[in-house]
Amino acid sequence: MQKNHDMIGETGFKLSNHFFAYRSILIITALVFSLLFSLYSILKAYTLNAYAWDLGLYSQAFYSAIHGQLFYTNLLGESYFAEHFSPFLYVLIIPFYIYPSPYTLLVIQSLAISFSIIPLYYLSKKVHETVAARYGSKYKYAGIISLIIAIAFILSPLTESPVYFDFHLMVFIPLFYFSALYFFFIQKTWLNYLFLILIISLHSSFVFISSATLIMEIFLSHSFFNKSKNELKKLVAVDAVAISAFILYYIAAGILKTYIAGGNLFHSVFSQGQEPTSKSIYGIIDLILYHQGTLLSLLESNYEIKILFLVLAFMAVDFIFYEYPAGLIPAIPYIAYAMLSSYIPYYFLGFQYSMMFIPAVFVSGILGISILIVKSGAGNKKAKHARKNLRNVLVAIVAFAVAAFIIVSPVSPLTVMPNGIHTIVNDKNSQNAGEISFIYDVRSDINMNESLVTGNSLFPVFYKDMNATAFPYASINQKVPFYEYLIVNVNDSQSYINDSNNMSLIDLAHSYLTSNDYGIIAEGYNILVLERNYTSFPLIFNPSSVHYNKGNFAEINNEISGPFINSNLTYLQKLQMSGEDHYSGNKTFMLPGEYNITIKTGDYTGIKNIVLNITALNGTSVIFNNTLAVNNGYINFNLSIKNIECYVLFKIYSGDGSFNVKYMNINQINS
Repeated sequence: MQKNHDMIGETGFKLSNHFFAYRSILIITALVFSLLFSLYSILKAYTLNAYAWDLGLYSQAFYSAIHGQLFYTNLLGESYFAEHFSPFLYVLIIPFYIYPSPYTLLVIQSLAISFSIIPLYYLSKKVHETVAARYGSKYKYAGIISLIIAIAFILSPLTESPVYFDFHLMVFIPLFYFSALYFFFIQKTWLNYLFLILIISLHSSFVFISSATLIMEIFLSHSFFNKSKNELKKLVAVDAVAISAFILYYIAAGILKTYIAGGNLFHSVFSQGQEPTSKSIYGIIDLILYHQGTLLSLLESNYEIKILFLVLAFMAVDFIFYEYPAGLIPAIPYIAYAMLSSYIPYYFLGFQYSMMFIPAVFVSGILGISILIVKSGAGNKKAKHARKNLRNVLVAIVAFAVAAFIIVSPVSPLTVMPNGIHTIVNDKNSQNAGEISFIYDVRSDINMNESLVTGNSLFPVFYKDMNATAFPYASINQKVPFYEYLIVNVNDSQSYINDSNNMSLIDLAHSYLTSNDYGIIAEGYNILVLERNYTSFPLIFNPSSVHYNKGNFAEINNEISGPFINSNLTYLQKLQMSGEDHYSGNKTFMLPGEYNITIKTGDYTGIKNIVLNITALNGTSVIFNNTLAVNNGYINFNLSIKNIECYVLFKIYSGDGSFNVKYMNINQINS
């Protein structure tokens, strides 16, 4: 009989020592990851790898708030509260007021993610002790198992996913969710409700997460506390009142959003978002009842990525949630939100949305492990199998956590993800350092009170300008809006995106230069800065120098064509680019200025002349078309570019012999 209980026994003095050791490890782990995540996030923002959506948006909203406005951001053209009702912003305004910087938000985010492992540890420990106590014993391995769960959580790809992205309020969900359930298990009801309310304060739509959590707690009360029928009825009645209050809050938040934005009440309350299936209860009901075909189509969209995302989530707990499926009830709102959507970031690494899902997965894992603990001490023939299964689950959790951290974590030097720490550090120390210095010099040279438009990745640098906005995605009323400044990174593929709201930033810059109403005040590192009514020479100029080798050219229809940008991308890179609205392909371009171009031909004789045709905009615009002499294997000529030329393609034809290109150098002489 003792053999059947070798995992269950009275705790002694050593357990107390273990407890303090585990707690120390836990705190050190939280501090280390806070530091690592902060370092990565700050470097990412400093090296121009952060975005208007969302770091720039939150930074501008907080900056306006500390200057007396209601979290206004020019990206929305209104208060943040008109888009998302998030009272928790008032808590965060305090540290931002003390140190007003996007970096403040990134440090807070890192702390919130990292220190969520502390309530997770105590929750896990309490669950296992509660289970053991119900069956008359104390479980002496609750501490080490809980430590494993907590560290596995911080190493999980879905936990670290928001670190790849910008700042977002969703990162507080794990901290509040684990705290709420911990206080539920120690039967501190008012604190349980407090943290559920804090979840709702992040976003009014999170009432459905908190409501689903209350429903799960009813199941937990029956399974783990052996509540009587009368006690369960009372709990159901109390939770029903709480859920009703949450729904009323949701409706009231919609009304307040309507008041702030001046929009339609029905749209604000029932159709909050771009896709009805992702952000609207009404939309989901409508699809289920009347548009089943569309429902299936949305469910099927990007199904490979959705399956991969779910597998990564459940592998973190070795799929042990099957022992207690009710533990996933709080994940149902996320599943409805994300799986019935064609929007890739909802279910892809590198974004904040995993925060609505991964906490429920780990809690379901804790509950599943607790069931195995019960089975392992049952004193029957199945106990041995349960103990073996428990050990296997823990080994699998540890193995997956370590492997996933090494391969996918943003702070792992071996990560396969495109924006890992090695990429960010290289950006800081390589030629990108010149671009960083250039854009910060531009910021110091322009009037920050004037209207300004820039790209998604550059906007966070200019968040203090309350008249600044960013393409794409910002809703602009004018067909061709006239800003005082335009700052475009021509090498950023998002500069080429146009949508139903706007033309692309490249097209806008092209229009400005054609109008002759704008002059170039800065040019360099693929960035062009225009100012309205500016007529002098650029204040900052760094001439470009580009080298293309033989591999960038190809023979097409008896012509040598190129340069073609190398687009050999990994599967993960392609997925991430798709999720971020980036694209690959021929993105060659030339900024305004005078250029000297040298083409080195292959080692062949008999070629005296070639015909060179240079086009832009996929061949629709001819930049140059002439016959050029070949001297000792070299072709050299000057070219004047008056505007931004994109999708530039060189076509070289020789009719008197075999011909190829060894390399081409394009050197800018002046602006």
